[in-house]
Amino acid sequence: MELKGKKLKRGWIGALLVLIISVSFGLFSSKAEAVSYLSSEKKVVTYVKKQMVNRKGTISFTTNSRVYKSTVSSYNTFQEKIFEDNGKSNEQYGDYLRYHVKSIENTIKHVGNKYKVTMRVKYTSTASKEKTVTKKVKAIVKKLNVSKASDYKKVKAVYDYMCKNVVYDNSLKRYSAYHALVGKKAVCQGYAASVHRLLRNLGIETRIVTGTAEGINHAWNIVKINDQWYNLDSTWDSERDNALYFLKCQDDFTDHLREGKFQTKEFLASYPMAEKCYGAVCTHKARLINKNLPEFTMETIDGEEITKNSCGKGITMFVFYGGESAQSKTVIEKLAKSSLMKDKSIKVICVNTNSESADTVRKYRASFGHKKMVMAYTEKEGMENTNFLNMFSFKKAAGIEAYYYPFVFMVDSNKKIRYAASDEISIEECEKVVETLRPDKVKGVKVRKKTKKSVTLQWNKVSGATGYYIYNSKTKKIEATVKKNTCTIKKLSTRTQYSYYVVAYNKNGNAKRSATLKVKTN
Repeated sequence: MELKGKKLKRGWIGALLVLIISVSFGLFSSKAEAVSYLSSEKKVVTYVKKQMVNRKGTISFTTNSRVYKSTVSSYNTFQEKIFEDNGKSNEQYGDYLRYHVKSIENTIKHVGNKYKVTMRVKYTSTASKEKTVTKKVKAIVKKLNVSKASDYKKVKAVYDYMCKNVVYDNSLKRYSAYHALVGKKAVCQGYAASVHRLLRNLGIETRIVTGTAEGINHAWNIVKINDQWYNLDSTWDSERDNALYFLKCQDDFTDHLREGKFQTKEFLASYPMAEKCYGAVCTHKARLINKNLPEFTMETIDGEEITKNSCGKGITMFVFYGGESAQSKTVIEKLAKSSLMKDKSIKVICVNTNSESADTVRKYRASFGHKKMVMAYTEKEGMENTNFLNMFSFKKAAGIEAYYYPFVFMVDSNKKIRYAASDEISIEECEKVVETLRPDKVKGVKVRKKTKKSVTLQWNKVSGATGYYIYNSKTKKIEATVKKNTCTIKKLSTRTQYSYYVVAYNKNGNAKRSATLKVKTN
């Protein structure tokens, strides 16, 4: 495993300075106006981009007062237009170009309403080196042989190539894709630019994101697979035997903090991040198991008999506790105050293993528990240790070796043990189990069609969902239940505004609600 100290060196250190450093004004000869005269914003931006792609150190053009004032004079706006990237831009433009520019210095001269702009640009690579990069990219893509593969396989092939073939430049002098792909050594900026270039060549939508990682300036990539965006950091995974930063959701990427412009509502709407990591279970989600539930019989203080057949309706949570265990008391008190007790589809069964009386167990629930907790005990003659034996049956079935109270086992709708823990139980972790067993939140709710009396809604499909509830957000009542990701709501009033949200569900319960959509009938 990579040492933390080594990781901290892997930063993005000052190679990128896309700034307007200085501006001076003067007069120029009107006879020079005809040279590279650009009459519109589009022509100016296109011309400058092409010159930069060719790594021209001096870029000059003439334009009129309108274009100068609306485009060129607003330096930040001008810069953003030059480096504009929608995730699909030509592989040598957009982010790739942005992160190969070191500095820009502008000189402005004008006569009347004509302006001559001279841009002096410094780059991290030369035109000849970029030609070499282009040849190298084609050679790598040919070698990877994934042009007809799935998007995932393309991303995985590029990522593996970078991690195995490029090493980090601890001298902090190599920033470009040329340094990474040809020289095989670069800082994070070179890694990110190379991944970007290779993936764009394979038709994968990607962006370069900057910010900090463990407090150090850093650059990494986001990529799109199946309409979802994921983080990947080939710099931090290079020279590893296992990938820890590959196709991660935002919640599993918390040691990377994005720069402000990558956290705006507009950016996040254009590049919606996946709620879960691709493929494997996220570390911010509970790590589930899948074990068969053993046979058992338990009596409750309310005269109910609990058996294996009692499970299967939603999620069941068993807490085996010792009446004299301080840790048991602490966990049950926290559980009583948690969201789990408010969820009607979760059944919480607290199982006493000390052969205490029904009255003792009732007092225990009144003192530390919750009125909705089911309390199991074994006061019957000849059954003194039944629940103690039940606890060991659960423990053996789940494959855990702990010996400290309390023991928690969570069972899904298929009567499978999906989570097991003991001693210092994290209620937050148990809440993650519930979230992991249920579908993700519905996204992309929109109006597909509307008439005077009806509205048809549509949303993105949710993996693992059995169906969807459509709620009226004003009344909080379910308007419809459907299996597909579309629904038509009828018998509405003309020219009336309604608001809805959608909730995905499966046998383990409901997901979090979607964003509310407002719609007005015709």
